[in-house]
Amino acid sequence: MHRSAATATAGALHGPGAPLRTTHPDRRSQRRTLCGRPRGEPTGVRPASSRNVEASVDESTSLAVPETEMPSLRERFAMADIDGNGLIDEEELRALLESAEGGRSYLLDHWLPESALRDAIALYDTDGSGDIDFDEFVAIVADDRLLKGRVTDYEEAFRAMDASGRGAIGMPELSRLLASLGQGMSEERIAATFRKYDVDASGTIEFDEFLLMFHDKLLDLRQVLDYIRLAPEASSPGAGFGAPSAEVAAGEVREIESEEELDAVLASAPGLVVLFAGLAWCRPCKAAVKPYKKLAERYRAATFLKVLGNLNASTKSLMRDRLGVAATPAFYFFRNGEVVDSHTGASRQKMETGVIKNLKPEEHPAEGPVLFQF
Repeated sequence: MHRSAATATAGALHGPGAPLRTTHPDRRSQRRTLCGRPRGEPTGVRPASSRNVEASVDESTSLAVPETEMPSLRERFAMADIDGNGLIDEEELRALLESAEGGRSYLLDHWLPESALRDAIALYDTDGSGDIDFDEFVAIVADDRLLKGRVTDYEEAFRAMDASGRGAIGMPELSRLLASLGQGMSEERIAATFRKYDVDASGTIEFDEFLLMFHDKLLDLRQVLDYIRLAPEASSPGAGFGAPSAEVAAGEVREIESEEELDAVLASAPGLVVLFAGLAWCRPCKAAVKPYKKLAERYRAATFLKVLGNLNASTKSLMRDRLGVAATPAFYFFRNGEVVDSHTGASRQKMETGVIKNLKPEEHPAEGPVLFQF
């Protein structure tokens, strides 16, 4: 679902010969009036007497547009009104809502879901005509429903979050960004948020789905840019936001995000590598997290990893095709890059027994095994 973020003027987007849905030229005169003026004509701030006419729109916001902004609004309305009939039809509204710089820069490809377009029409088409006139357009702008940033800024933010450089972001990357912006969520909420914006169910968030997060105000462009421009790892192209290092600290559990990342760890780890394979919504997997961390703290000669099979396409392939995971949680033990043992289930005894069995005598802690006391 990844698409080019190239931009175009309204003329380039709807060039000569492009099919356009037209509206009957007389419809403008048929629309109801507002304080004696045709609703299709540009107006200034709407008077208080008209506020009850458009109860579905937040009038306290829509009225807060200063008269000095009217020339700019008229210009942007004219850009959106491709066929020049004084109204914005459904296709023109889609292009407007998908634009950047507040309606001044148009993307070449569609990214807004049909449901979001229908919601916007239901909210702002207050006379039920099926089109958006100037007053209704003013309400859209005043309610901050258009992306204000430049496309290049959204691209910069996306590249900074794309730790793998594959043109998509995973759940851990989104979780780290939200936490860094003070929007930390539980694992369950992160998983639900990720599924909501993974519109094509690919297991990753592509650029068009990323834009939807800004449209829905989940992310604020200025906050994201301010943060990533201060992050050391974002200073070089392709470095990725929060890109994990190739090392795993002793006593820690590292969550991997791709099959390539697993292979890198397996190639560098000197001893036993333990991989916990689970799913974000798996209850036994959640119950196994704490004791697994305790094992990592105790058996520091081993390297402890965790992977979620529903994280992205790569981790799904890793669990399904390479490891052949049939049930979760599953635990795999590697030496020299090869699987030497495995088991399933969240039993603490089974988990520690597997670690003890696969450690060499010299790799055991001096004080002995935990023996399930955790």
